[in-house]
Amino acid sequence: MSATKKPRINRKGSSTRLTLLLVLLLIVGLGCAYEFGVARPNYQTAWEAVKVIDNDSDPSNFTSKDIDEVIGQEAFRTDDSMREDCIVKTYRWRSGLLVKNHDIHIVFSKFPPLMIERNPDLEGVYHYYSAVAGQPLDPELNFPIQKETIVQNLNPPPVNMGGG
Repeated sequence: MSATKKPRINRKGSSTRLTLLLVLLLIVGLGCAYEFGVARPNYQTAWEAVKVIDNDSDPSNFTSKDIDEVIGQEAFRTDDSMREDCIVKTYRWRSGLLVKNHDIHIVFSKFPPLMIERNPDLEGVYHYYSAVAGQPLDPELNFPIQKETIVQNLNPPPVNMGGG
């Protein structure tokens, strides 16, 4: 019989790895549960409500305050640097998996429909123009056509055809 020692099994390192893997599995499981049970359903409900407004006969009757009420939350970010006549509000639902957020971008016009100048009584009230979810805004599709003023001189100075 040979006298060989059995190698000692390191139980402490094995149990630490198992605990760490179980904690990681629990975190991922909770993230998935939040994603599919809370974040995504709330985002889908808000997007369906915005699509109903978008399909209305005159969606410009809806103001930014109406949209906040329909969605059920305040905008995550407000950006008025894209164009001077529009404001973009971004509504965000955090994903449970932390890799991607659920965003709805809504473009509001600063001017009421059919009006060229802003009414001082409507300060802070913007009118719905368009919305997009899950992708960036397209400047040609999501923003109103810019109104351009063309200046034309209807009384041009007389032209002297003669040489004198």
